[in-house]
Amino acid sequence: MLTHYEEYSDVDLVRCYQKGDEKAGNVLCQRHWGALYRFFKKKIRNNEDAQDLVQETFFEALKTLKSGQPPRNFRSWFYKKKGYVFILFSLLIFLIQLCAPGFVGIDAYYHVKVSELMMQHGILKDFPWTQVSIWKDKFADKEFLFHVYLMPFLRVFPDLMVAGKVAISVLGGVLFCLFYRLLNQFQIRHALIWTLIAFGVNSNFLQRMCMIRPHVLSVLLILLFVESLWNRRLWKLLLISVLYPLAYTAAHFLVFITLIYVAILWIHQRELKMSFLLLTLVGITFGLVIHPQFPNNLKTWYVQNALLPVFNWGNNQEFWFVGEVKSQPISTFIGVNGITLFLWGIAMTFLILNRRNLSSISVFIFILASIFLVMTIVSMRFVEYWMPFTALSVALGITAISPLKSSVLKTGLKIGYVGLLSFSLVMYVLAMLLIPLRFPLKLEGSAHWLKVNTPEKAIIFTSNWSDFPVLFYFNTENYYLFGLDPVYCYAYDNDVWDLWVSVVSGQSENPSQKIKDVFRSNYVLCTRDSEEPGYALTKQLLQENQTDIVYEDEYHHIFRLE
Repeated sequence: MLTHYEEYSDVDLVRCYQKGDEKAGNVLCQRHWGALYRFFKKKIRNNEDAQDLVQETFFEALKTLKSGQPPRNFRSWFYKKKGYVFILFSLLIFLIQLCAPGFVGIDAYYHVKVSELMMQHGILKDFPWTQVSIWKDKFADKEFLFHVYLMPFLRVFPDLMVAGKVAISVLGGVLFCLFYRLLNQFQIRHALIWTLIAFGVNSNFLQRMCMIRPHVLSVLLILLFVESLWNRRLWKLLLISVLYPLAYTAAHFLVFITLIYVAILWIHQRELKMSFLLLTLVGITFGLVIHPQFPNNLKTWYVQNALLPVFNWGNNQEFWFVGEVKSQPISTFIGVNGITLFLWGIAMTFLILNRRNLSSISVFIFILASIFLVMTIVSMRFVEYWMPFTALSVALGITAISPLKSSVLKTGLKIGYVGLLSFSLVMYVLAMLLIPLRFPLKLEGSAHWLKVNTPEKAIIFTSNWSDFPVLFYFNTENYYLFGLDPVYCYAYDNDVWDLWVSVVSGQSENPSQKIKDVFRSNYVLCTRDSEEPGYALTKQLLQENQTDIVYEDEYHHIFRLE
């Protein structure tokens, strides 16, 4: 046995401890006690609680080390697991990507193609591929930073499809690695279990985390922002506030989150931190101004966040609705999100039971989870924020009532973990089986025919505005009307929007003439699916004498107008 422990490295001490030398373990803890105590003291500002957390941390660490291989140094033991977490979740997301014949989701085609165009031509100042959209002459890339992120992958992988799938897998791995780190910072037990639960227990959330879309980057930045608030890292708070408007169109999220946290600190600790709010506002303002398409980005923000919700929720036309923006029927919502609702209810229960000893962070995370719950009820797209904050909230609630002295509670917790992990596994397997069926490649043939057989820059009229991203991905030789959101057409000219709705819904007489005169198009792409709203136009054009079918497959007709 070693006796002069101060002469030995962390690795030597770990080896001795694993051989049964308890004194070596004590020396190891003493060596790192001060640094860990200062870390917790800075976070929670309470001597007794900080000491308890240090003792608990070393107890768990030594228990784990006893059965494992010694790391190169003890400090690295606290961090090496993050690498494994990153690899695990990157692979889980990539496996789902491999199951899909194309991208998961429709908008992914737009994002990957825009990134490629930026690589080839630099920053885009206009966007002629949407001829009746506010972007036509004054483009504003509302996800600029996300498109910049995709570029290195497009350079490394010649196949755009592979590049996009690898890029989102890496970004997802980083997101869940950050989530795991946040759980550890909050001293939540079984952090990996909670990360797996957050990843897989909600099918909508799982699917959206696999989409090559900027909301994944948005969730990552918001988690970093919350971490910065809690750690009081002002420089990081400012940096994220600058970056977020360059990455996503919801910078107001950061303002609301900061206001909530400042209010909780004031109510709970009588500590007024207006500097947090000031830095957030300064950062967001700077980020908006340095955007390469300023001030066009301000109009896009208005259209996306003010105009879009008003017309999506106030307009009953089936052609308007963006699927992910709609609210779900209550029965569907409960069926899809039942487990997440259950977890949110548990979090609320623990918050009530522990109301006399609530920490500021527990209240803060639960309020955010509750706000995102309401937002998800209104619009299903916000599930990507609701799920992680709900998982954080319930995990904090369980930690707050620990140690669990009741054997019944301990057993119930173990059963709960097994049940949630099993359900997550089922959801993951179902995602691998169902996602390919939900996102088949229907437009590739039509896009290639148009590219080869129509004049360059010819405007293609489509009976479904959501066809744009895939057509744009496979064929940039042609121009289209509008895409991503119909609100961009409405904001451009609401009369043009009303006419488009009238034409594709079969309510317009002599639609081919209006398509040629107003939309300046001689080619019409129409659905063959009688369940789609645009099928009414297909029936009209089939009956007209001045149209020819020049291409058809099992999904679409392409008409040429005489």
